Amino acid sequence: MPISEETTDIKVSRAAWLALAVLFFAEVIVAVSEIKVPSLLPDILAEFGLALTAGGVVLAITGFVALVFALPCGPIDKKLGPWLAGLIALVIISCGAVLGAVAGTFVLLMASRVVEGIGGVLVKVVVPGIVARWFPKDRQGLAMGILSTATPFGAALTFVLVPVISAASESWRGGWWAVAAFSAVAVAIWAFFLRVPSENEGPHSEEHRSGDMAIPESRGLLVALGTREVWYVSLVFLCFAIVALCIVNFYPTFLNQERGMPLPEANRLTAIAAFVMIPGGPLCGLLMDKIGFRKVMLVGFALLAMVITTAFRAQGIAVFAVMVLLGVVSSGIPVACLVAMSAIMDKPERVAMGMAVLTLTISLGYLVQPLLFSFLVDSTGWATAAYIVTPFCLIGAFFAALIHADRNN
Repeated sequence: MPISEETTDIKVSRAAWLALAVLFFAEVIVAVSEIKVPSLLPDILAEFGLALTAGGVVLAITGFVALVFALPCGPIDKKLGPWLAGLIALVIISCGAVLGAVAGTFVLLMASRVVEGIGGVLVKVVVPGIVARWFPKDRQGLAMGILSTATPFGAALTFVLVPVISAASESWRGGWWAVAAFSAVAVAIWAFFLRVPSENEGPHSEEHRSGDMAIPESRGLLVALGTREVWYVSLVFLCFAIVALCIVNFYPTFLNQERGMPLPEANRLTAIAAFVMIPGGPLCGLLMDKIGFRKVMLVGFALLAMVITTAFRAQGIAVFAVMVLLGVVSSGIPVACLVAMSAIMDKPERVAMGMAVLTLTISLGYLVQPLLFSFLVDSTGWATAAYIVTPFCLIGAFFAALIHADRNN
């Protein structure tokens, strides 16, 4: 499917930047909600008497939820509108965090993760579509690059602050209460400061008035499902997630159990990648506006193969180097996928449908990866498990190469 790469002279309004700031904070909340589990996993395993494989189930449950709810979230976005859908999603996340904070059993903890997962997937589907409504196509690389830093920013906050909050409260539950409070603040900010442009506003208003953006609601999801490039981009992100999450989900536990590192220090080291991604995301977005997203994907997978094959053998300063390189890679591939999806689903109102397919595929990675990697670690050890997942870098590069329409090929 050819992707049009038009340039415009349309200026980005202050309202667009304000909207991006609100969306950024919402994505930070989703990241903190998800990543608080790996940051406190050893404490959770100890309280409930679980093995690492069971910990993988705790991590995977949100992936299962997203796998089930990803596709319905696209039509929900169109039915309710992105503003109301996003507001409801943040309320759901806050309620899920409260439920987890009071969970007295492992089953109730899992139920809370289901609730948080539903809110998280809805936010992920809604947000890119709002960005596409506010920003012209030739500025979406920068916008998506900035937005992509929300996840590493949330990860950095989580790995650094959540263990401290939990230690101060003498329980991992303190982290859950903190997420509930931050989510409530996000609800208020979304409600009072976010505005979604109408059809006659924003950089795409002329297309709306000419009728170019019209698409029947019932066909929107079918268009996304039937577009090959949508699936190629989704599989690229899936392969990235399967490999990168080995480190994001399990590195604090690895450093704690295998290297004897205190958990707060292990979390701080893991957060290095997130800190690198904060400036890296916008820089990669600007780069993609110049050279295209496919080239970034291909180089990213080559670097990711280097990261995963050395991460679980690294010691001393090498651990720091691994996390820096992971941050560089994670600045590129996810942003490239967001920009690619926005270009493929070339009308803002269709982006949510493309994101529903992307989120569905990513969710499969979030579901399978913790279960697969924790099983491999228990069966073969950390380093061997990392080698086994390395071929996904080659598979991801293959699907990236199939995306024929790219910026500035």
